[in-house]
Amino acid sequence: VLYQTVLALACVLFLGSKANRTLEFAAESADFDRIMATVEPAQRALAINADSGSPASGVPNQYDHHALWYQAEHRGFVDFNFAWYPPQ
Repeated sequence: VLYQTVLALACVLFLGSKANRTLEFAAESADFDRIMATVEPAQRALAINADSGSPASGVPNQYDHHALWYQAEHRGFVDFNFAWYPPQ
């Protein structure tokens, strides 16, 4: 019973930390979501990342391709991306 309790507690703590990071990232990227709600569809856009790291998610290049959501959701065109290359 002790091992099961420790294992269950470890799982809860692990999932809790992941949920916390997800909520922090959502708060961190909320400005981008507001911008995406106001842009016109089917336009050209330029993505300039001064700092592509994300302290909330802990990923050093989290925002490298974040602007491509405009291309995916609003049928726009964002500057050069790796989708230019055919699949390997």
